[in-house]
Amino acid sequence: TIKNLREGYSRLVDLSSLRKLRLSDAVESQQFYNKVNEAFDWVKENEPIVKVTDIKNDEDSVQIYLKKVNDILSDADIQEQKISELRISSERMIERGHFDKANIQQKMHELARCFDKFKQDLEAQKQRLLDQRNAIEFLHEAEEVTDWIHAQMAVAASEDYGKDVSHVERLIKSFDSFMQSILSSEERVSKVLGIGADLLSSSNCQAALISEKVEEIGQLWEDLKELSAARHEALSGAKQVHVFDKNADETISWIGEKEAEMSTDETGQDLETIQSLIERQQGLQRDLAAIQEQVSAVETEAGVLCELFPDAAAHIMSKGEYLT
Repeated sequence: TIKNLREGYSRLVDLSSLRKLRLSDAVESQQFYNKVNEAFDWVKENEPIVKVTDIKNDEDSVQIYLKKVNDILSDADIQEQKISELRISSERMIERGHFDKANIQQKMHELARCFDKFKQDLEAQKQRLLDQRNAIEFLHEAEEVTDWIHAQMAVAASEDYGKDVSHVERLIKSFDSFMQSILSSEERVSKVLGIGADLLSSSNCQAALISEKVEEIGQLWEDLKELSAARHEALSGAKQVHVFDKNADETISWIGEKEAEMSTDETGQDLETIQSLIERQQGLQRDLAAIQEQVSAVETEAGVLCELFPDAAAHIMSKGEYLT
């Protein structure tokens, strides 16, 4: 009987120990599940940020969301450490044959998969925001360059060719300074185009918009250089035309002076006066030869200029009419 009592007591002690272990396991598993649920709740609470797609396209709005994402990523590092501790705890329970090891293993697997996906989505959202911010900064700088190019094109498109030689020379001097400013600004334009190219090579999520702007600036810049070169050439041509006008006007004026001298009816009243008139007439004859040479030179120049500048041909020919 005493033996039976001892055996019964021993079984009772074993059962008590087993019960204690099971209760201890139950406590540990419940604590594990509570922490797992807290981790799921954290993911659920922060998940909306990765689903936002209609962020206003301005730097302030993007920066606000970017700060939120970075804050959550910082919290995620803390959560990741907690999940790592949960994984160690779950592995320990499974190894010692916890009565709920199948569920523990399943929960740990679900949490790890959920957290990894959330973090990947969060990193992807951060990259989209960085892409958007970089695109906004690029487009802002690109817009400034575009406006600047348009302003320079207005200058290069001027049709003011001066009223005379001195006027056109002032215009040429001013435009030479303008051309120098265009050349010195090429680095600025190249920098913006380079930023755009870098964003495109990094597969920025706003690549279509960036590509369109890069192409626009590139074309505008080429148009500006071509227009500036054409303006420079046109001013050079205008100077030649103004020089021609000056020479033609001087020749016309010279002819007018000689016509006035020859139109006199004076014949002289004595030998000395007559002799003086004869000498003057001989001088006029010599001047006529010089005038003829000048007229020929002007006419030759007119022909050359008409071929070079057909738009000014009518004006050039009108000057020639006064010489014939």
